[in-house]
Amino acid sequence: ELAKASVSRIVIERPAKSIRVTIHTARPGIVIGKKGEDVEKLRKVVADIAGVPAQINIAEVRKPELDAKLVADSITSQLERRVMFRRAMKRAVQNAMRLGAKGIKVEVSGRLGGAEIARTEWYREGRVPLHT
Repeated sequence: ELAKASVSRIVIERPAKSIRVTIHTARPGIVIGKKGEDVEKLRKVVADIAGVPAQINIAEVRKPELDAKLVADSITSQLERRVMFRRAMKRAVQNAMRLGAKGIKVEVSGRLGGAEIARTEWYREGRVPLHT
């Protein structure tokens, strides 16, 4: 259901006899739906599964270009749409650096460009320490 909503992460907390779900997304409007219909449906489904009352919070990711999961999803969708992989990677790196990232490393692997032999290519810009 939330595939097109650019969901970065979902945090589930379980205080006494209830459940609190926080959805971090770059596009909160898609998760919430018209007049909050979709979020209410989601709350009902979660409450039915858990068997306790559920509360759903939506948190907006202000800079999706700096969120690793969202950058990866963006590159994935571009590759599925047959965009050239080097262009997709370079654009992701440039967008992240332009928005103030200290460093970024992007790596794609597989049959790049439809080649028969699989390989790995990566781009790095800025500082990317090994201890992260």
